[in-house]
Amino acid sequence: MSNDDHLRTLKLEIEEDDEDQPIISHLYPNLPFHYASTSSPSFPVVKRRRKQRFHCEWQGPVTVISSPNVPAHAMELRVDEDLAMSIRRQVDINNPGPFGWQLAKLLFTEEELYGHNFNGTDQKMPLSPRRVHAIQHAFHDYFPRDIADEALAKGRTAINQGIRNMFYVRNRKDGDYP
Repeated sequence: MSNDDHLRTLKLEIEEDDEDQPIISHLYPNLPFHYASTSSPSFPVVKRRRKQRFHCEWQGPVTVISSPNVPAHAMELRVDEDLAMSIRRQVDINNPGPFGWQLAKLLFTEEELYGHNFNGTDQKMPLSPRRVHAIQHAFHDYFPRDIADEALAKGRTAINQGIRNMFYVRNRKDGDYP
């Protein structure tokens, strides 16, 4: 049966059926889903993007850092506890973004921040994965467990926004933008 014959058949079936039947599209005859014959039509399920949960199973040695100077041989990094706690005390638990931005300013140089963002999206390079991992651990180590993932998401946004603001404001002062 050709596509035109199929459409004609559907049209005839619709004209013969009762008015309470669900509407079948004439424009898209081969839809990947179909409506049930119940009173309310069922719609295709749209899967929501799954929340990214931070998970780390590292069991080896850990190097503690508090500046951009990271040893080349260090496999797993963590933020210095005293440094993280001093920043954490200054940050409101309902607004954890500044915690991430303050850590990023301490763990990356300006040259490393320029042209980068947290995950490397929007045609930018990602920040150093080892230091980003240390920031992620800091959120999970120094925020309550039930809000740590949400706090990390806000911190990621604050880091990206901070990088944009840092260089946009500087370029505006230098006269690069109109």
